[in-house]
Amino acid sequence: HEEVAPERMGNAYNLAYALIPFLMAYNANCPWFGGKLLWDVTRIPIWMGSIGQNDHRVIRTLPVGYLPENDAAAYHTWVQRHLELERPCFVPPDEEDADSWTLLCHWVGTCWEWVRPIVGNAPEPHVRLEIRPFCSPMSLDDGIALAALTHGVFSGFAETSAEELCSEADVRANFEACARYGLRATVRVRGHTRPVVEVLKELLEVARKGLRSQGLPDDEIETALAPVDVVLGREQNGAIWMRRGVQALREQGASDEEIGQQILRSIMRQCSSTVGGWSPLA
Repeated sequence: HEEVAPERMGNAYNLAYALIPFLMAYNANCPWFGGKLLWDVTRIPIWMGSIGQNDHRVIRTLPVGYLPENDAAAYHTWVQRHLELERPCFVPPDEEDADSWTLLCHWVGTCWEWVRPIVGNAPEPHVRLEIRPFCSPMSLDDGIALAALTHGVFSGFAETSAEELCSEADVRANFEACARYGLRATVRVRGHTRPVVEVLKELLEVARKGLRSQGLPDDEIETALAPVDVVLGREQNGAIWMRRGVQALREQGASDEEIGQQILRSIMRQCSSTVGGWSPLA
């Protein structure tokens, strides 16, 4: 979660919307499901295939785009736009009081939000942006690194407009590319097509500056972000490690059950360090 003041919610939401594809590519680690190699972030196509799969009329959508205004009230308009497109899986029990069920209808509907605002009141009224596409990291070190990278990038770009980084169309294309290919993706940033690894290396420097601006000492920053250097330097995140291993084990004639057991044993053996330095699965 990223905490923001309500009056900055629109800009912060849009910035999250633009940055999430790159951070998702860094953290991707679930390419194998049901005995098949799918996207590097497999939860997204699984969701798309599981909602309304027997009803061709159901429109499964991702977010419409940037919020038009820099305030929390704009989110209500955004939700209304989606409810016009989607068919909610939840029907309000009282039609006369349907408006009070709007958010619940949307959250269990056929639109999968990447960023979801949550309102809090302690210690002061604020909005927390829930970043939803991330998979659970492969190790504790990787989890700390992802949190530091995310918070640092948000802090470093606090005064940057999302539109400066990516157009809405580019964000949507980046999201699918990063979900499919992870660190192997190419993306568009500031109008240029580039490997996502190059973009992430630049974001790492932004994160260092952002964390420094929050008062964190340099030694703690470097400790927290060290796994990012390893993952990007070796170009090995969880998805790449697992994909290579599954392919190698298949070539050796291993069954899906044996592959699953080997994945679990290897994760348990190596999860005390960053996935960027893990030895091959096979």
